[in-house]
Amino acid sequence: MNFKFGLELSSSLRTLGQQFGENGLFIVLLTAYKIILMRHTGEEDICVGSLREILQDTTNYLGKNSDYDVFRTYISDDLTFIQALEAVSATYNQAKASRLPYHQIIQILSGKSGFSQSTPFFKTLFNVALSKPVLSSASNDKIRFEQQGLGLSFSPYDLSLTVDLKSELQIVLSAQYNIELIVPGRIEEIFNQLQLLLDQIVKNPNDRIVNYNLLTEKALQVLPSPSLPLSSKWEGSITDHFAARAKEHPDKLAIFYEGRETSYATLFSKSNQLANLLILKGIKPGDVIGLYGHRSPAVVVSIMGILIAGAAYCIMDPAYPTERIKQCMDIANPKAWVQILDTPTDLKEYLNSLPLKVTLTIPQPWDESKVFEGVSAEYPAVAVQPDSLAVVTFTSGSTGIPKGVMGRHTPLTHFYPWMQKEFGITKDDRFSACSGIAHDPLQRDLFTPLFFGAHIYIPTQDDISQPGQLSKWFKKHSINISCFTPAIGQILTTGVGDELKLEALRLAFFVGDCLLKKDVGLLYNLAPNITVINMYGSTETQRSVGYYKVPRDLSPLKEVIIVGKGMQGCQLVLLNKANKLAGIGEVGEIFLRSHHLAKGYIGFPSETEKRFLKNPFTDIEGDKLYRTGDLGRYTLDGLMDCIGRADDQIKIRGFRIELGEISAALGRHPSVKENVTIVRQDKPGEKQLASYVVAWPGKSCDVGDIKSFLRGKLPHYMVPTFIIQLPSLPLTPNGKIDRRALPPPQSETIDTSSLTETQKKLLDLWTELIGRPVPSIESNFFDLGGHSVLVVQTASKMKQLFNNPNINLTFLYQAPTIKELSILIDGLSKADTVKVTVDYVSESRLSDHIRVRADLLPASQKINSVFLTGSTGFLGAYLLSSLLTTYPDVSVYCLVRADSMGAAKSRIEATLSAYNLHPPMNKLIPVMGDLSKEFLGVEPGLLAELAQTVDAVLHNGAMVHWLHSYERLRAINVKGTEELLKFSCTGKLKFFHYVSTTNVYDADQNRKKSIVLENEVGNDTNGLSGGYTQTKWVAEKLVLKANERGIPCKVYRPSYITGDTVNGIWNSDDFLCRFIKGCIQIGLAPNLKGVPLDVSPVDYVADTIIYSLMNNSNFGDLCNFNVVQDDLYSYDAWFECVKGYGYPLEVAEYPKWREVVLSRESDADFSLKPFLNFFSESWSSSLKGPKYDTANTLKLLKNTNIKNSTMDKLMDKYFSYFIQCGFIKPPASPKSTNVNWTPKQQSQILTRNKAL
Repeated sequence: MNFKFGLELSSSLRTLGQQFGENGLFIVLLTAYKIILMRHTGEEDICVGSLREILQDTTNYLGKNSDYDVFRTYISDDLTFIQALEAVSATYNQAKASRLPYHQIIQILSGKSGFSQSTPFFKTLFNVALSKPVLSSASNDKIRFEQQGLGLSFSPYDLSLTVDLKSELQIVLSAQYNIELIVPGRIEEIFNQLQLLLDQIVKNPNDRIVNYNLLTEKALQVLPSPSLPLSSKWEGSITDHFAARAKEHPDKLAIFYEGRETSYATLFSKSNQLANLLILKGIKPGDVIGLYGHRSPAVVVSIMGILIAGAAYCIMDPAYPTERIKQCMDIANPKAWVQILDTPTDLKEYLNSLPLKVTLTIPQPWDESKVFEGVSAEYPAVAVQPDSLAVVTFTSGSTGIPKGVMGRHTPLTHFYPWMQKEFGITKDDRFSACSGIAHDPLQRDLFTPLFFGAHIYIPTQDDISQPGQLSKWFKKHSINISCFTPAIGQILTTGVGDELKLEALRLAFFVGDCLLKKDVGLLYNLAPNITVINMYGSTETQRSVGYYKVPRDLSPLKEVIIVGKGMQGCQLVLLNKANKLAGIGEVGEIFLRSHHLAKGYIGFPSETEKRFLKNPFTDIEGDKLYRTGDLGRYTLDGLMDCIGRADDQIKIRGFRIELGEISAALGRHPSVKENVTIVRQDKPGEKQLASYVVAWPGKSCDVGDIKSFLRGKLPHYMVPTFIIQLPSLPLTPNGKIDRRALPPPQSETIDTSSLTETQKKLLDLWTELIGRPVPSIESNFFDLGGHSVLVVQTASKMKQLFNNPNINLTFLYQAPTIKELSILIDGLSKADTVKVTVDYVSESRLSDHIRVRADLLPASQKINSVFLTGSTGFLGAYLLSSLLTTYPDVSVYCLVRADSMGAAKSRIEATLSAYNLHPPMNKLIPVMGDLSKEFLGVEPGLLAELAQTVDAVLHNGAMVHWLHSYERLRAINVKGTEELLKFSCTGKLKFFHYVSTTNVYDADQNRKKSIVLENEVGNDTNGLSGGYTQTKWVAEKLVLKANERGIPCKVYRPSYITGDTVNGIWNSDDFLCRFIKGCIQIGLAPNLKGVPLDVSPVDYVADTIIYSLMNNSNFGDLCNFNVVQDDLYSYDAWFECVKGYGYPLEVAEYPKWREVVLSRESDADFSLKPFLNFFSESWSSSLKGPKYDTANTLKLLKNTNIKNSTMDKLMDKYFSYFIQCGFIKPPASPKSTNVNWTPKQQSQILTRNKAL
């Protein structure tokens, strides 16, 4: 999407930029962009990335260097624009002087801890265009929009802006953005805000940033205006409306409870008697009366009687601790006490000490009680005003002292006429009263039906607490309307069979906590005629005053439902940090504007003044703003999205964390029914995340599985240290989650008597550094809370503790348990190294069920459909592209780990786009699954259908990690292969194609040979080092045995896979790329003269495999193919080529080179840092091996155009790509070699290094 500033603004910006040097215009625009980011994120620490080439040449803003710069600046609203610009300029100059390539830090930190390239130091780019676009001659000052694609299904950054400064006319901006996070309209609004901001800047650059606004024309049209008058109408008292309804239909059912019916006449009469009794005892208007009891008709009588007397009720739940009730009563200063239940002795003693005018006990059954005998049942008609005190409700205080909110009469009735029109509420509706007894939503449960003259149905506590009972109760009584907290809503949908439907339930109002999409979906399934309304408010507003009707199509919605807009007579006003009106997308604090708020807090005038503000946008009396403490932002259509509490946004190890985001991710796990996440600080200064989960009935929550799931959803620093399963989440009496009642994680202790000395030392060290007991020597370091910072600390301490310089941080990735780590450390200090042995021959035994059976349908001779694994890897992307491009009529089913079909397809498209592959996609069908799971993790019905449909399996998927053990890779690489072989002989017979590796030849027996044949890998496993090689050897043996049993199989063994022969694109994160970069970084290469370098370009390997797959001949003896070069390249030729490009590179003997490499352990920028443990003393000698036979491969390709290019012919393209994508810095005197990329390819290449 392109955006063009008008001529006048462009000219003014150029003039302003000239005042700040040759790069002044760029810095002006960058500063303005940072201000936009500050406003949209609520952060003052703003990081923006930029490609280095824009900084090198001030004449055309294009240079040779493609490294990323990171401009990190602290920007505050209190600064003037010029001050902010000076700060950005200083950052710019520092970045220009620095040569540190930031993207390598991300790559080095990638590892077992979960830190990945999805968590970069910056998530937005600001660049200068690389080519000159065609400009319009538009002369107005509006932004001109030109759509050139509304976004990508994948972008390595949330938002990338590119500015073209070469034109003497208009300044042009273009945007690339992640469409899963940002919609096109949001981009348009951001650019409108940027133009608005720049208009203000050029007019007054010395103004404070706080004075610049982001209220665009669109914002003014859709956002609520806090200066427009709101209704202050007084609808009369709830008591007068109640009296009117009782007079209109005295015999009508008012309350149903435990089989007993109470009419409006009876309810009104008893309420009047209580009111008259209180008046006789000296109760005056405005007096507070304590009320103690559970949900029941007697409580309704008590509330209405107190209000009719002109007093205010303050209800206390019997479930509250006595001390809490005492605290509240000390603040409320009650003049009377009404109780439905008898009070405990200690509370009774406390009440006896109070100067109460009267204490009344209403025994059960309440309607037969003699307590009102002889008291008039006439309506006393005590006059109350809108501001009269009606209720005192307590909310938690930050100091630990509860705050008593003084509720007025006007909010109790003002919104009902509007609600009747909006939601169609009638006198015939049946309301449930499920809310907590002391919770402000109880007012809606009771006052709403009494206002309209409708029916109230009160469930017993057993109806609510017994699983599945509440839904049956709703069904039995045909409840129409209910008000829930999300927790009670979950109770309603729990334990319900598919046959039960609540057809009568038509309105559900949710209040009190975040409403999740998942919970709405369950309720929509249970109640087919329901409309769910997410309500928003607080105790201080006495009722919810914001609302959002949740559509039945939930797919476009976020996990947490937005809160919408204000009811009639209320606005949801968003103010930024400077208390100015926020624009669309800008983060601010939510204020509730209305004439119908509570009075304030009892005894806390300063807190009242701080929270209940006079509306600064009007001079209207009684027009108030309540400060909620919630953070939010406006959506494009002017609705409010509440994004969390200001005090919920915490920082752990410098990372900003939103607890609600963690809870939303947990809620998507299939085993998790309910959850809550909190921050624990059981050890001073050590904050840790703890998540509490409740499983669905019949399921259990596996901690390891949940953490693995979360690592795929969240940044590593947001994965909780503790996950604790509970039978249920503790609730407050009001139905909210009681976070204070959540138990601490249980600490387990290890019996150390059987531990080795090394294990004991490690146990003590881990306990000290992690900050809590380690439950088992088999506990994973990272699951215990280990993170990248702790890895460095632990590795350093271990080096000192065991006095061994060979210990480094890769040990914890390779052996993340004390048991594994002790073996590794002991192996360093003993001549006879201890190893964990695996019987690979036993592991390669194929299940007897995997064979050709008589009931199998025969294999199709024509391949119409292929099941592909590993499509999101480097080779996998090329396999998929080759198949879809060369054979466009073949359907390709791609197994992908994802939560939805959309997410699966996005992952595939993202990978293809990252490598500039754009095949036709109409025959691509994503399949959600997991190689590590039984039945491939595919839904059984779909798997059965695929078993009848698929003609061939192409198994390319694997977990590739050179430091992980066999056991850690076994599930995916071995068991996954076995599951696919089982699939190949299910339904109908399928051709099976397996992508292996030449590493399977690494056994000692093969290394003694001059050549290893394609059909003879051998059974020797001695010398197979590394879990990856070992799992591939076992998996290949399984495939070969399946071939012997009649399943037609082919095996392909590529060696090192290099880049594309056309454009040089290479997976720069693989070992060879890191190896050559590391050598360039230290200016030193090892002496590997004569050592062959077995490599093959990725497109050659992919085309070979796809051709073989689609050619059904050559099965049987000719089933193995070594996909390598016949004319081997060499390491020393590679080093000479590098020197020829202008890089200073000396050659040293391997021990010397290894010493230099290992000395860079603490250098975060060093490309080979993740592989330090890989370079053993014998590594160089292990590189020498036999030649690979390629007879089968050559015969296969004899009559094709598929040719293997030699490495020396491709080096120009590879290094051109490395430099273009910023992977390697250009040499001082570069050899100029260009590749003819299209502009689209060029743009993607410049960002691909971050995409992977």
